[in-house]
Amino acid sequence: MLHPDLKARLKTVDGMVFIHHPLIVSIYFDHEQEDERNNKCYEWKLKEVAKANAEKCWDRYVFMHERPYRLDAFIVIMRHLDGPVYWSLLSDIWTDAEGNSRNIKYWKKLFKAKMPHPECIMNDEELKVYRSLPDKVTIYRGYTKGLNRNGLSYSLSKEKAEWFARRFYPKKAGLITLTVDKSSIVAYFNGRNEEEIIYLG
Repeated sequence: MLHPDLKARLKTVDGMVFIHHPLIVSIYFDHEQEDERNNKCYEWKLKEVAKANAEKCWDRYVFMHERPYRLDAFIVIMRHLDGPVYWSLLSDIWTDAEGNSRNIKYWKKLFKAKMPHPECIMNDEELKVYRSLPDKVTIYRGYTKGLNRNGLSYSLSKEKAEWFARRFYPKKAGLITLTVDKSSIVAYFNGRNEEEIIYLG
C-alpha cells in the first residue's frame, strides 16, 4: 500500500491523480509496484533530508525537496544561514523555480533581507555585468494579459521579454518597458541566457 504520508497528498487534476508531497511529486498509478517504488523513494528522501539537516548541508536539504516546495524548505532553514550561503542558495532556488509570481510576497521579503554580502546572489560573470550597468537601466517584462503582469523578473533584452510574452498565448501578449535606477535592481542573472533583472518595484 502507498505510504500514508503520500496517500494523504493525492490530488486529482484534469482527471489525473498526482502525488503532491514536498518530497515526491509524480503521476500516481494505483498498483503495487508503483506503490513500492514511491514508498522506497520517499523513505530514502526522508533519511537524506534528516542527514542533510544534521550535517548542516543546506543546499542538499533544499534540493531534496521537489521544485514547488523548495522555497518553503529554504524558509524553514534560512535562520541557520550566513550571508553568502543565504544569497547563493536563494539565487539557485529562484533560477530553478517556475511560476515565481505565485509567491511574489515571499520572494520580495527574501530579496529585501538585511543579510551581509548581497553580492553573493550573483556569480562572478553576473556581478561583472551588474557593476557595468549605467545609473539608469531600461528593462522589459513580457507577460500574458490578465494573468501575470505583476512580477519581479524583467530582462535587459526586449527580444527575450517579447518571447516570454508570446510563448503561451500570443494573442494576449503584453510588454512592460521601464527605465529604473540601477540602485533599485536586486540582481542580474544569466544562468538561463535570459539577461534577467530582479526588480522589486
